[in-house]
Amino acid sequence: MEIWLIHDPDQLLFYITAPNGDYVFYQDDPYILNTQENILTNIGIYPNPTSDILTIETTKANVLSSFQIFDMNGHFIKEDNSSVPNSISLGGLIAGVYFLQITDSNGNKTMKRVIKK
Repeated sequence: MEIWLIHDPDQLLFYITAPNGDYVFYQDDPYILNTQENILTNIGIYPNPTSDILTIETTKANVLSSFQIFDMNGHFIKEDNSSVPNSISLGGLIAGVYFLQITDSNGNKTMKRVIKK
């Protein structure tokens, strides 16, 4: 596995590749590679780390439509379109670091790092 880290005062980027060629890209600043119109901003997640239920909070009037979980190798783990607003269960996952992709009803997205304990 290779990990590339780019860090400066305004951004933090990780690019992680697995031996089989799979990869995951994480960026701390959502404006680096996308236009602001396609980015979901002002999203908070808690508790993080969590042992089960993760709550997603937004200050915008967005309707969150889906949550996707990816492992550190970029593999899709699960998707949740739960009837419980703005939460996702991580209860069935093993302890580790995951990436949560959050999408609203307009197709805007963001990625958050989640720690499952």
